[in-house]
Amino acid sequence: MIIGRLRSDDIYNQKKAYTELEHQTAAYATQASMLYVLLYFYPDVLHNKPAIMREIVDKHFADNWVINLYMGMTVNLIDAWEPYKAAKAALNNTLDIQAVKSRVCNIFVFFSINKLS
Repeated sequence: MIIGRLRSDDIYNQKKAYTELEHQTAAYATQASMLYVLLYFYPDVLHNKPAIMREIVDKHFADNWVINLYMGMTVNLIDAWEPYKAAKAALNNTLDIQAVKSRVCNIFVFFSINKLS
């Protein structure tokens, strides 16, 4: 139930402040770090629930693979989820070279247009 709530809801109401789709992972960053820790209490999800993991990764970790847990403690999801079959598969979908290139190009265009003078 807790994973379901963190997975689907915006518990901190951050979506109002981050209206652009490109900023979704920033909006859910705090919630994502709680979800990351909570998933270790439900290893079956990490190992055997690819649909749930895909939904979690697409919403919370689509372009944010190094997350901040607390006070500067960071976790690289690529390394941390290596032993977990469903989590690794879901993360690998976002790490596809074409998807990463597309995100980088979008960021580059955004900063080119909004360059601070």
